Amino acid sequence: MTFLPIVQRELRAAARRRSTFRVRWWAVVLGLGLTFISLLFVMASGRRSVGNPLFSMLTGYAFGVAMLAGVFLTSDALTEEKREGTLGLLFLTDLKGYDVVLGKFIAQSLNAFYCLLALLPVTALPMLFGGVVGAEFWRMALGLANTLFFSLAAGMCVSACMRDSQRAMANTLGLLLLLVAALPLLRGFVGSLRIPAFWSVLALVSPLYPYVYSAEILYPRHSGTYWGSLAASNLLGWLFLGAASLVLPRMVQERAWLRKGRREAARSGPPPRVCDGHAARVSGNPVQWLRRDELGFPWLFWMIVLASTTTVALLVLFGGADSAIWLGEATRPFGFLLKVLFAIQACRFFVEARRSGAMELLLSTALTDQEIIRGQIKALWLTFAWPVGVFVVGLFASFAVRVGTALAKSQYDLLMASLGGVFFSTVYSLRLVADLFAILWFGMGLALTSKKPSLAPALTILFVLVLPGPLSFCWIDILIDLVFISWGTNKCRQNLRRLIAG
Repeated sequence: MTFLPIVQRELRAAARRRSTFRVRWWAVVLGLGLTFISLLFVMASGRRSVGNPLFSMLTGYAFGVAMLAGVFLTSDALTEEKREGTLGLLFLTDLKGYDVVLGKFIAQSLNAFYCLLALLPVTALPMLFGGVVGAEFWRMALGLANTLFFSLAAGMCVSACMRDSQRAMANTLGLLLLLVAALPLLRGFVGSLRIPAFWSVLALVSPLYPYVYSAEILYPRHSGTYWGSLAASNLLGWLFLGAASLVLPRMVQERAWLRKGRREAARSGPPPRVCDGHAARVSGNPVQWLRRDELGFPWLFWMIVLASTTTVALLVLFGGADSAIWLGEATRPFGFLLKVLFAIQACRFFVEARRSGAMELLLSTALTDQEIIRGQIKALWLTFAWPVGVFVVGLFASFAVRVGTALAKSQYDLLMASLGGVFFSTVYSLRLVADLFAILWFGMGLALTSKKPSLAPALTILFVLVLPGPLSFCWIDILIDLVFISWGTNKCRQNLRRLIAG
């Protein structure tokens, strides 16, 4: 028998696909455009050295995209096969679990590694401006490749254990946040909170440390941490793939799924009736009723909101007069995560409806395109209104308290700093709302029109959030959001009208 037959088949198929070559070309074009915009931003900031800030910006974007690769590429690789019933057919042959897992891993991650390979020469351009040495570039390249492998392997492990695509994507994102953000943050508070030193060693499995300590200014003092974390995170990635290979054959068995379904039914009780109180709240819209169980995981939204509110409060209380300056940098990761979750949910309905045939069932009724879109928007509103509202209020609450304190004590320096924080919070809130509307309409438009609807969330995040990122220092990003909203609105209505008319 051929060694790893599915891997060989996927490699031969990828060599014949035109998209394998086009994706590298587009990666270079987008990378060069992002480099040019970032260079303008760095030069406009008035810094003397251009190379090092430009290199940090480019590698920061590459690190963020590499971390999200597992959420959008591999978290649904095996769950899709389970839902379609084609995975069990493979295990009727002599194939083992690692044959299927490695084959799907190569199929889903090959283009991602090609994109990273094409972007590495682009990230080397800052060396021409000075401030970046060759050894730092190669350490960073090794760290980015390890981060991409770690994220994709984590997505495969979660995908092998689950059946629903939404749950798989949400669990993959939660796992990556735990390993990449929570463990390093916990390690930072080991001394002050009297946490056992075991957690400090456990945090080395995070791929964040190779990315951070690859910098020339930090590497001489933390070279052991860099190489130790690189080896530990890489080993954990292989353990993820090994666990997926062991779990997958057992999860395919229908009896296991039936037993699990019976246990879940016993815990949840009898199924809810269509005419219950929740159905009455959907105002008779079948699309909103259809999405009542799809928009889950509110705990993940609220965890991000709680972390953001706590960070802003600590920054305002202990940051002094300069807290308003660092507000944007502190809240940007949390806002980005909320937008990522919103993009997943905004694209999910039309992606699943096209895949399962529910769209044809809806179009056979007397529903209009406005009613279908309205039900989708209402379902998203019920899920995200409170988390986003609390997130925005948390930006203003701490500065409002400082304004009251400054007025009571007649401290005009503190008052001006607090008013500056209110101004930055207002600007950030406007951009957040504009990004959410752009994600909503652009994501729905892609989910309806793209040939591969499963890539709609990833493409939405790329075009709406990642590429216009360097333009955030001016109002051009909001103008770009208006373009995305206009395009998505027209596409949604045109395609729904065409489908309904057909």
